Formats: sequence, C-alpha cells, structure tokens
Amino acid sequence: MNKKVSFGLVIGLLATTFVGGQSASAVEYQQTIQMVRNAVPGLDLRAPVRGSLDVDASSRSTKGDSIHLVSKSGYVEESLTFSIDYVNEVTAMDGGSVVLSGDDPSVSALADGTPNGFQVFTTLNSAPKSKRFDYTFDVPANTVLIETPEGFLMQVGERVIGSIDLPWAVDSNGRQLKTHFEWKNRVLTQVLDEKLSQLSYPVVLDPAWGYIQQYNLTYSPAANFAKLQTCFNCYFPVTGAPKKFPTYGQLLPLRVLEIGNFECTMGPTFTGMDYRAFQFYATKNHVDGYGSNITFQFVKVGTQSKLVVDAYVVNDFFIVGQYFYVSMAGLQWQIFANNLNTSTPRT
Repeated sequence: MNKKVSFGLVIGLLATTFVGGQSASAVEYQQTIQMVRNAVPGLDLRAPVRGSLDVDASSRSTKGDSIHLVSKSGYVEESLTFSIDYVNEVTAMDGGSVVLSGDDPSVSALADGTPNGFQVFTTLNSAPKSKRFDYTFDVPANTVLIETPEGFLMQVGERVIGSIDLPWAVDSNGRQLKTHFEWKNRVLTQVLDEKLSQLSYPVVLDPAWGYIQQYNLTYSPAANFAKLQTCFNCYFPVTGAPKKFPTYGQLLPLRVLEIGNFECTMGPTFTGMDYRAFQFYATKNHVDGYGSNITFQFVKVGTQSKLVVDAYVVNDFFIVGQYFYVSMAGLQWQIFANNLNTSTPRT
C-alpha cells in the first residue's frame, strides 16, 4: 500500500481580538491559543499526537528570513518542509504549536501539528496590507495540484504526496467569506476575495483532522466506476452496502466490526477527465461524528490509475487511538482496491 503524508492543511483566516496591531507577546500567544479554543470547542492545540510540527534548525537564528517548518506524519516515516512566507519571526512555541509574526503588524500565523500533518491559522487583528497569503512547499518543481470536490491532491509523477482542504473563512457575524487558492512554482497562495474594510472581525475557521490513503488500480477511473454501477456491494467491502449503486441521500447502514458504526448517507458523485468520485456523509450515529465525510476518488495520477480515499473526521479518537483507526480503515480500503482489480465480474 502506497501511503503519504496528508498535510491536513487548513489554511484559513482567523482574526484575533487584539487591538493596535502589536507584535504578539508571550501573553498574547496564550490569548491566541485561548481564542482558537473558544472559537472551536473541543479543540486542544497542545494535545499529544503521533505527528509533530517543528521549526527547522537552520531557520531559527536569523530574524527577517523565512521560517521553515517541518511536519512529520504519525502514520508513515515521511516529512514535509514548508514556509509561511508572510511571517519571519518565531514569537512562541508551546507543545507543537508555533506562533509567528512578520513585517505587517496586523498579520500573524498560528501553526499546529496534527496526527497526520499540520494546520495553519492566519490571524488578522485589523485590515492587512495584502489579501494574498503565500506558503512555499519544499517539493519537486514538477509538483501539480489535482482539483477535487473536497480540495486538492498534490501530485508528483505517479504519486500523490499530500492533500489540501478547500480554503474558507467566516467573519464574526457568521458570514462565509469568498476565498480561493492559487498554485505556482511550489507556492500555494490563499487569496481573500473580499473588501477588507467590510470584514467584521474576528474571522474564524473550523479545523478538523483527516487521513488520506492511496492504492494502485489496474483499470481506468471510468472502468472502475462502471463496475460499481453493475453491483456496488460486490466490490465495496463494508457490511450494509446495497447491491445497487446508492442514490443521493440514501441511508447506508454501514458497519465495520473492528471500528464500529459507519452509518451514513450517500452524497454526490463527480465525473471529470480521468476522474470519478463519490462521497458519504456521516450521520449522528457514525463513529466519526456528525459532520464527517469520506470521498472515494478514482483518478489518473500520471499514467497510473489510483483509488484515493480522503476522509474528514470530527471525532479525535485520542482514547482509542487515531493510528489504530486509520490502520483498520486502511485494511478495508485495500480490500476495496483488490476487489476492483479483479479481472472477472464479481457477483
């Protein structure tokens, strides 16, 4: 099974309630942590996780240069180095959380490690000088982004090396703000498509953790999707799956014995060039928690057809263990890939 670091990159906007645009102090750092916790109940930015986020030793000493952060996954022996280009000074570090500031006193960043990657909060205490926020990744020059319904897959040759969530931001009135990503020369840019003077501060985003796994497939995305149309549960290896391909909104009483209740409803399907996908939405009975979802994608990566499973998980599973959860789920999706790779129709 070919795994990768899932960046879990949730690059959004979080405006703090600080006044005057002062560079964050240690006290303000604690206020930032508390601000994020208050905005997202149940989130513990300093909870022990298998993954880690640290400042690269080579960028610790000189103020004014880019700060390089190293994210290590808790599930695979891989790491990723990246920089938040609009900041250049480490203000504070605490239990895997890093606060950084830059030349624009209204802008700072809070980066935090997750079990399988990292998340970055851009913080604004007033209107920033620019509406563009750059992140440079230490990845091969030929890295491209494959757009999916849930975000982007980061592709190098015939391998997916990361996933990036769709960007979004909400102001203090609960208004969804317009924002989008751009990708060029290994730089990911989030652009805020709003008039800064019309924003109501603070602006808050909703983070979560997730996992992504990929498996080589023998047949094309279209051929694999066609197999599921003929007999869904002949290939999809979860108890409770129907024989007929599910319709939008259909209740699916899925259950995986090792993990538990996977009850969900059928979401949308997607069709594109060398791309097919379908999505499940978790019900309140789902072990992942209401609001979770999972997307099964059949995609051509280079010349290789792949199954890419991308999950967004609300519950943290710190007691049971996220590593155990992902491992068990991975076994199910490997069986799914094996079933699709069979040369004779299944019944």
